[in-house]
Amino acid sequence: MKIALALHTTTAELGITIAEIEPIRLNVSDLQLDHLDNSESRAQIYNRSETALTKPIDRAWHLGRDLSHQIHTCLAEVMAELSWQDLVFIAIASGKGSFTSTRIGVVLARTLGQQLDLPVFAIDCDAISAYCRNFEPPRSDSQGLLELAFEQWQQGRSPNWAEALPIYGGSPV
Repeated sequence: MKIALALHTTTAELGITIAEIEPIRLNVSDLQLDHLDNSESRAQIYNRSETALTKPIDRAWHLGRDLSHQIHTCLAEVMAELSWQDLVFIAIASGKGSFTSTRIGVVLARTLGQQLDLPVFAIDCDAISAYCRNFEPPRSDSQGLLELAFEQWQQGRSPNWAEALPIYGGSPV
């Protein structure tokens, strides 16, 4: 199983969404790949653009100032039956939002990305909000974040964890 993870920490509400990444089934004979042995699994023949997000789990907790104390517990709860090695990418809301909450989320995403050698997609909250409003009922911010990052991943982007930086909305000085 391959999964994607989104963390939205810029407000008093922590949003975590995970979803499976599954290939869209292709028929090997349609691909005209002479070098493939017919015994190869047809389900394994795909690329990023031929995948879909399935089985989303979308969770939210109103944590306010307890984010720094509770985020790891919430993440562990969502990941309880999954393996960290199954993660394909991480998406993080990069701001604008609460300075401390944004920073906590970005640091967590960067740390996971570095330690698990995963791409980290940092997406600003204005883009997430605009995307979520296109649906009726609107998507949750963390689900919209995951879908936006998935679109970029499908297009072949694979940003290094070090590229994920917070947007604070103004000078911190």
